[in-house]
Amino acid sequence: MIERFNRTIEGMMSKFVTENQQDWDSHLPVLMMAYRSAVHETISFTPCELIFGWQIDLPIDPQFGHPSKKVVTRTKPDMSTACRPWNAFMHLPVSI
Repeated sequence: MIERFNRTIEGMMSKFVTENQQDWDSHLPVLMMAYRSAVHETISFTPCELIFGWQIDLPIDPQFGHPSKKVVTRTKPDMSTACRPWNAFMHLPVSI
């Protein structure tokens, strides 16, 4: 799961970082906002929706409106099914 996240962020950063890779940290906040506000294909929700129960208001929303406010068929995330992989991970036995 973490490897997939790292690969996604690396791919996003490769589109914006200069050749000498000295400015990657200046792009990180915007890329993380984009990642957290994007609907993920496997869970059909944004990470923000799963954690907080609502979507992030993006800087462009006042001009064009929030997409979810136009769609009335979308329901709140069902945390029991959406967080099932996380809950299974949290209950794994740990050997010390």
